[in-house]
Order: sequence, then structure tokens, then C-alpha cells
Amino acid sequence: MRERLNDTGCGASPPARVIRLKRLHHSHRDRLARVLTTRHANPGEILLRKDSAAKSVYFIASGAVEVETAGQTWRLGRGEMFGQMAILMKKARRTEVRAIAPSTLLELGEVRFRRLLKRSKALQDAVRASAEKRGIAPGELFPPEEASRRRRDRGTP
Repeated sequence: MRERLNDTGCGASPPARVIRLKRLHHSHRDRLARVLTTRHANPGEILLRKDSAAKSVYFIASGAVEVETAGQTWRLGRGEMFGQMAILMKKARRTEVRAIAPSTLLELGEVRFRRLLKRSKALQDAVRASAEKRGIAPGELFPPEEASRRRRDRGTP
């Protein structure tokens, strides 16, 4: 079941709070709320299959999922995201993701995700932290020109 997220969707939590982007400018939050699609999943439902094309990033608004990749399994819960690594690495998905509890997910398409990622340091930081948790070097995710721009913005060479 899919529905558009509106001001009353996903409980009383604004999308930025759900995805832990408190530093996101209010105009970006409003724009984000308009483009997110809400998806509900039941326990056992496969949300992403291995080798499927990377088209969206999912933010967990409620519930929990289990991610399996390279023989390792871990759980993600409210406020965490999945799907971003395959998009940024421009590869077919190497993971399978399954709901392990009734879950509500906020889906953001690749083009809008990339656009938001360019504008939001908070999202860049969240993606970087997620990559490090998975043992992926942030340099594999962000193009070299983007990394040098970030260094310039911070005043480092």
C-alpha cells in the first residue's frame, strides 16, 4: 500500500525528525515532505532483492528491517536509511532487505535523493556515518569534485 506523505502522514513526526535531519533548512524539509512516498510493509516482506536496480532510498519511519549482505546480517530501525549505498556506488544492490516488524517507510527516488544530498550537509553526514558502519569508505560514495568542494567549505586543503 502506498500513499503520499502529507502534513498528517506518519503520525505527528515531520520527515526531517524521522530521518534525523534536524539541521535541514525548513524549506528543504517542506520540499522533502511533498516528494516522499509512504510505504507500509508487513513482517517477512522482502523490500529489496539482491541484484535489483537501485532506484530509491528508504527512511524507516517506524518498525524495523533486517539487512543481509555478504553473509552478514544487521537490523535497522526508526530514523535509519537503506538503499543509498547502491545508488551512490552506481551498482546493482548487493543486499536483501526484509521487514521484521510492521514498518512504515518513506521512499525517496534516486534523482531527488541526489539533489537533496548535494544541498544538505546533514544528509551527507548521515550517509557518511551509514557507510562507515558498513565498512565502506566515504570516498567510494562521493565523487572527487564533491569531496574537494566539501573540504573547501570546511577550509581544509
